[in-house]
Amino acid sequence: MSKRNTGALQMLTANRLRDGVVIYLQIEGEHHHWCDAIQDGSIFEQSETEAVLARAAIDVRQNRIVDPYTIAVSETHVPLTQREAVRAGGPTIAYAS
Repeated sequence: MSKRNTGALQMLTANRLRDGVVIYLQIEGEHHHWCDAIQDGSIFEQSETEAVLARAAIDVRQNRIVDPYTIAVSETHVPLTQREAVRAGGPTIAYAS
């Protein structure tokens, strides 16, 4: 994570292993699931990163997701980097049928 995003609000993103779609972690109490809309993902403080990554590690071991990592976002779920804004917007080319 870059120094300019230190202290920024965070979300956890990954790719769904089944089809490669960009997904975001949504936490509801003790439960979690993955959603494909950034607006539905949970925002957390940087201090919670280790615990959130531990939750994602379970899904990695169960071959549900690949490459989970945190991204800096605004309070309104807007990514703070151009790369993540592009990822959140969906594929830039159509998937093959």
